[in-house]
Amino acid sequence: MLKERSYKKKVKDWPERMGCTLEITLNPPIVNGLKFRSHMDEARILGRPSDITAVGSGSGVRLDFANHGLSLEYEDDRLVYAGVIISPKDDISSGSGMTPARATLLHGAQVNLSPAVTAEQIVKTIGRPGNIDSDENEHILTYEIDGYTVEVEFTPRNELKRLNLFPV
Repeated sequence: MLKERSYKKKVKDWPERMGCTLEITLNPPIVNGLKFRSHMDEARILGRPSDITAVGSGSGVRLDFANHGLSLEYEDDRLVYAGVIISPKDDISSGSGMTPARATLLHGAQVNLSPAVTAEQIVKTIGRPGNIDSDENEHILTYEIDGYTVEVEFTPRNELKRLNLFPV
C-alpha cells in the first residue's frame, strides 16, 4: 500500500492521454518507443496510468493504462514486462475498465492486432513458435526472440486475446 501511494505521487503530474495506437516491434521488443530496462519515467509518453499495483515482494509495480489496453511492470523502476490486452472480456487478468488495445505488430509485415487475428496469421508473421501450450481456457504460442519471450494468447475459439513480452 505504501509503495502504491509513493508511485501514485510520482505519476500524478503525468498528462492525461486518451487511447493511442500501440506499435509493437519484436526484435528487440519495443512498445511505442519503450525498451526493456528503460526507466519508468519514460512511460510518461503514454500519459497517466489508470491504476498502479504493487507486484511481488520486492520493488515491483504494475502500471495499467486502461485507455490503451496496456499493462507495464517495473522492477526497481526498470521495465521488465509489457502486456497488450486485445480482448479484455476474455482476459481474466486484465483490470476492470481495461479497453481493447489498438495495436500494430511490426515484424517483417504489419499486422493490426484484433480478436479476429488467428494463430495461423501470427505464425505466418512471426514464424513457428518454440512452444505451444493449450488447455480448455486458452491457446498460447511462445517465441524466444533475441533474449526475450513473446507469448501470444488466444481464446479457445482461436481469437487473439493478449500479447506478453518479457526478458527470458
